[in-house]
Amino acid sequence: MWRIAAHGSHTGDPHGVLAIMWRWEHFAHRHWPLRAIPGCPFGLLKFRLEIYHGERVTLPDGTEIRPDTLIGELHCNNLAILGLVQHHQNPYAAARKDIDRLEAWLEQADPAAEIQALHGVTMLAPAAQRLGFFVRELPHGVRARLERFFMTGLLLIYTTDGMTRLGKGRTVRMYPREVWLTRRQMESRYRGIRGRNGQAVRTGGAQTIAALPKL
Repeated sequence: MWRIAAHGSHTGDPHGVLAIMWRWEHFAHRHWPLRAIPGCPFGLLKFRLEIYHGERVTLPDGTEIRPDTLIGELHCNNLAILGLVQHHQNPYAAARKDIDRLEAWLEQADPAAEIQALHGVTMLAPAAQRLGFFVRELPHGVRARLERFFMTGLLLIYTTDGMTRLGKGRTVRMYPREVWLTRRQMESRYRGIRGRNGQAVRTGGAQTIAALPKL
């Protein structure tokens, strides 16, 4: 079905149904703007401050997300990720550096300091889990099917494999899942120890990176 509906599409050059999805993504970003994480070296993630309206959630580290909790709604910067992969750079290493910077910014910014967790819905839950996110299953209802359809389309647009991605791996057959990264988990996994020389030594055996200017 996808090969027929998106005939002629290539990486970054959508046609047919994929062109409609691409236009909708750009329309959504204009009308519901996302903000870049200040000072991130790669810009792979963007976010929007949101008031949580779902059911109460208790995450594995004990963080409780209640209705009216301030959260950061995360979105992937698909073009930035595609460009990174096309230049044969490691997206996991880049994402870790961006999240490290995000954690530092959350400690400094107001009202971001009130954010209890970062939240997203993605078909790339295994990748998010590798970066320290908690993963929760979502009901496979009508909404999940629509999100799966839309996210599969975006995956085909922004992957270097293009339409051949349909025959590789299990991702295109998976349903979107909810991912959470709590402040507690970010501090445990990403917080650096900044010394007088302006260096940040990240815990957990990660490499040393230069501290970025305070906002």
